[in-house]
Amino acid sequence: MRYLANSLIKRIDWFVLALLIFIPRLLHLDTFLTIDEPLFLDHARQFAAGLSSGKLSQTLGIGYPGVTVAWWSAPVIGLASTELGAYIAGRVMTSMMTGLLLLGVYGLANSLWGRRLAFIGTSLLALDPYTLAYCRLLHIAAPLALFMTLAGLAGLLWLRDKRWRWLLLTGLFTGLALLTKSTALLLGPMLAVLVLGWGIGTGQGQNWSWWWSKLGGWLIIALVAMATFFMLWPAMWADPVQALTLTFKKLFTDQEAGTGNLGFFWLGRFVEDPGPAFYLVAFLLKSTPWLLIGLFLNLGFFISASRSFLTLSPPQSAGGKQRSIRGSQPYAIQLSLWLFALTYLILMTLASKKSIRYMLPIFPTFYLLASWALYQISQSAGQQAGSWRRKLFFCLLPPVSCLLLIFTFVYHPYYFTYYNPLVLGWRWAPQTLLVGWGEGLDEAARYVQQQSPGSVSAWYKTIFSTFYEDQVDDVVPPENLLTANRTVWYINQVQRDIPNPNLVHYFRTRRQPEYTAKLNGIEYAWVYPGPIVSLNRPDPTLQYPLGGEFGNELRLLGYNLSPHPRFGDPLMVTFFWRVLASPPAERFVYLRLLDAQGHVWAQADSPPVMGLWPVDRWQPGMLIEDAQELSVPPGMPAGMYRLEVGLYDPASGQVLPAGGQPVGQGGGLLLGDVQIEWQLLRVESDLPQKTDTRLAPNARLIGYDAPPAVVTAGDVLPLRLAWRESQTLPALWAVPNDFVMFEWQPVDRTGSSTEQLEKLPRPIAEWGRGAILLSQHNVSVYPTLEAGQYNLRVRLHSGSEPAGEAFSLGRVEVIHPPHQFDLPATALTPAGPNQVGESITLLGYGLHLTDQSLDLNLYWQTDDLIATGYKVFAQLLTPDNTLAVQADSFPAAGQRPTTGWLPGEIITDPHPLLLPADLPAGTYQLITGLYNPTTGERLPILNKNGEIVADAIFVTKVTIP
Repeated sequence: MRYLANSLIKRIDWFVLALLIFIPRLLHLDTFLTIDEPLFLDHARQFAAGLSSGKLSQTLGIGYPGVTVAWWSAPVIGLASTELGAYIAGRVMTSMMTGLLLLGVYGLANSLWGRRLAFIGTSLLALDPYTLAYCRLLHIAAPLALFMTLAGLAGLLWLRDKRWRWLLLTGLFTGLALLTKSTALLLGPMLAVLVLGWGIGTGQGQNWSWWWSKLGGWLIIALVAMATFFMLWPAMWADPVQALTLTFKKLFTDQEAGTGNLGFFWLGRFVEDPGPAFYLVAFLLKSTPWLLIGLFLNLGFFISASRSFLTLSPPQSAGGKQRSIRGSQPYAIQLSLWLFALTYLILMTLASKKSIRYMLPIFPTFYLLASWALYQISQSAGQQAGSWRRKLFFCLLPPVSCLLLIFTFVYHPYYFTYYNPLVLGWRWAPQTLLVGWGEGLDEAARYVQQQSPGSVSAWYKTIFSTFYEDQVDDVVPPENLLTANRTVWYINQVQRDIPNPNLVHYFRTRRQPEYTAKLNGIEYAWVYPGPIVSLNRPDPTLQYPLGGEFGNELRLLGYNLSPHPRFGDPLMVTFFWRVLASPPAERFVYLRLLDAQGHVWAQADSPPVMGLWPVDRWQPGMLIEDAQELSVPPGMPAGMYRLEVGLYDPASGQVLPAGGQPVGQGGGLLLGDVQIEWQLLRVESDLPQKTDTRLAPNARLIGYDAPPAVVTAGDVLPLRLAWRESQTLPALWAVPNDFVMFEWQPVDRTGSSTEQLEKLPRPIAEWGRGAILLSQHNVSVYPTLEAGQYNLRVRLHSGSEPAGEAFSLGRVEVIHPPHQFDLPATALTPAGPNQVGESITLLGYGLHLTDQSLDLNLYWQTDDLIATGYKVFAQLLTPDNTLAVQADSFPAAGQRPTTGWLPGEIITDPHPLLLPADLPAGTYQLITGLYNPTTGERLPILNKNGEIVADAIFVTKVTIP
């Protein structure tokens, strides 16, 4: 009865283990492909073709033999009717092979250590996500690891039992490993240290005759391995020299770490060799929590046993104390397995080329070592339970197995996405090492397949095409990424900046994917809509449609805007340009974010599409989708801001004339409003001048712009100040010092200071303790200031009285421009009403016509000081009021801003209007006026009764011959 029970228990062990092995290996093998599998599929087909045709040289391999996988899978692959079906067939066969090899590991471990320990170790190994991922592929990595492990276990059994069958199995598995990949040559030193560990652990190594006997066994292992290698590889029958060269040359060829991987990604950058830490970090990321715990416990047990072992005296003669060989076998087995695995790991660390899959052969050995420690813990618990030990083991077997299955199936079928949750591996793995081998790319392909048909540019084109039925272009040449209907980016492509860093940066920072394939916390693939550049694309539906033009070269159809940006979240503005004519020179786009006062808070300059589509490739009718990025500065006040966009020649700095929309102060088009949200940030100021001065009990000045050393009366100085809230009084008693006062304090002479009061953009009470606020101010150099030296000071103010001390921003010398109070005798009187706004008058004008230009002089006068810097426009209109020629500039080319006009002064303001060569002859209307460059709003024209009659002064009619 007991015999039947034990027999049934043994069969249950095998049955449960078979379920744990084959269920996760055979389910959903059609989900994704890895980039290496097409290589092995082609090899299997060539292998089968070589056997059937008798051309045995076709079985040579692909840089390493791959014979075991090819023999095993080729017959079934040939039965498949589709390409995907061929991959699935190959995967089924590889999964069956690795499953059978795992059962072999269990059988040998059972003979070596006993059923329970072997079951624990093999079960944990079978459900290890990292190992399982490779077992499900048409690939040689998992078979190689298991053949090497079986060779090591058989070698240990031979050392223990001295039986021929174990010796022959060691040679057989070594030969099969060599037939799989030439890396198995490392079994030589690995088996050598296995013998060394056994000799030390059992004490048998102190007898030289024992070493000679093992040397003989070594020769037998080598002969069996060579015989296996020769008999099972048909290429060895036809051309052994070429087969051996192919097998071993690659192993000894010095290769850089990134060879075959298009660059080695390590800790967020490219390196030639990541060094000895690579496999340590990779193991930490890919191991399971119980593997780490089991190895840690085993190491503790092993160190403790080593201390006891080393205190034993050496073997003595009869009557003396003699070490028990049998009692030291568990120690010898562990020592041998540790040396076996660590030798491989050390040799792979010394090798120049590294990969995360190269550490796969150590996992089976490490799981056996971990299972020994876990078994010892369970045995200790069982001993406390007395006779219930065996029953406890089998009672816990089903629930523990179910928990392991559940943990494993969390990653099903994408086991490559596993990263150790104990160390939050999914959070930092993508920034540490190369991630992604094809998993997730299938999800992107299935998404694209459900969308409207069109061309796709994708990384790993071969495997992407397996899941997408329409046109697929490679990412090289890079133009494919800009012209495809959809572009698919993959994680390891982004990590390696393929095809170039600018393209990667443009897509990943300036464009929004329409779909992201995210697996177990990691984004693996991104699908971006396109095309970015297209010759026949119709006008798209836009968030903000427009109709502006730039120099008859580009038409701005409109733009899309990312919502509610804050500091840290760049403002993304995507422009849609229609090419009207090929530009004669390079063009850059400038983008500015302005407040209601015209302060520039953020700006960016770059060629359209970051120069990825050069202007010499622009064609009339082409649509260019151009994403521009603006970084919101820290401490930027919340509120409504406005965008300005323009184009210019980067060589000359000349801005292309813009029209069709309100024109901003930089000469570009004013776009719509943008709402910026406030964010409490405790960061340092990035302004050029640093300080930490308390200007009030509740606020400190921490940074500022120094004013220029020399200014002209009438100038407006743009200054930035950085503030930090520093509350020292209860909020109930704090004075709301929410104004800034600028003082022009004369130096070395008596006289009162001139003051300018402005409100802070956000009340101090709303900043938040320690938060930074950035404020911008237009400090007026009043035209009434006397020439001389001044201290420009800033202080906080409550609105009724100053708060605290003043802070000097710097010393400034004020100079005055020459003033003119007489109208030139040659000045002509405008034909229409000439009063602009409440205080400005166009007293006269002068004209000089040449073949190339119409030189216009305007003579302005004001009867009051002007607080706003207005811009002047001059235009030639056709009889039907169509714009023919235009010129915009600040008065006197910026030398005499309206803020510096003295009452009664005559301002001479020249405006050359360049006449196009193809301008038709005829009579044109000349008009002029002023507008606020911040808003684009023109000042009204008033008649003698003060009534608004127009928004431009009719100067005269001009005849162009």
